Amino acid sequence: MRLLLAIPALAFALSTPAFAQQTKGSDPEARQAVEQIVAKFTERINKHDVAGMTALFADDAVLIAPTGAQSGHEAIEKFYVRLFKEFPLTDYVQVVDQVDALPGGGASANGHWNYPGGSGYWGTLYEEEDGGTWKIRMNVYNRAPPTQAPLVGSSTPK
Repeated sequence: MRLLLAIPALAFALSTPAFAQQTKGSDPEARQAVEQIVAKFTERINKHDVAGMTALFADDAVLIAPTGAQSGHEAIEKFYVRLFKEFPLTDYVQVVDQVDALPGGGASANGHWNYPGGSGYWGTLYEEEDGGTWKIRMNVYNRAPPTQAPLVGSSTPK
C-alpha cells in the first residue's frame, strides 16, 4: 500500500520542477504590465484616490491586510477609506522585486513598500481580463516591525 502511494508522489515531485521551468518564468510583457499597475497604484495611493485604487482590482478580488481579508470592490474601497483616516500616507513607494508569468496567463509578483511611517512586503496575483486589461486578483501585504532596518531600495528620509 505504501508503495502505491509513494509512486504517484515521487512522479509528481520529479515532474514539478520540469513543469515549472516550462510554464513559469520571467516574461517581459508580464513584468511591464505589473510595473504599470504598481506605478498607477503608487500614484493613486499618494493622492488618496480610493476609487482609482479600487478600479485596479478585479471585481471579485481579495485584499489580505494585517487587519484581515477584504473581498470585492465595496469591501476593498471601505478598507482604503479607513486606512487613509488612520494613516496619512504620503511619499509611499512600492518596489517590484520579482515577476513570474503564470501558466494560462496572468502573473505573480512580490516586492516591498515603504513610506515615512512604515514599511513592509507585498505579494500579488494579477490576471489579464478580456480586452487585455490587467487587474489585481489577490493582494497580500504586511508591515515590518518598527525596529527593522530600512528596506533595500527604499526612499525613507534620513
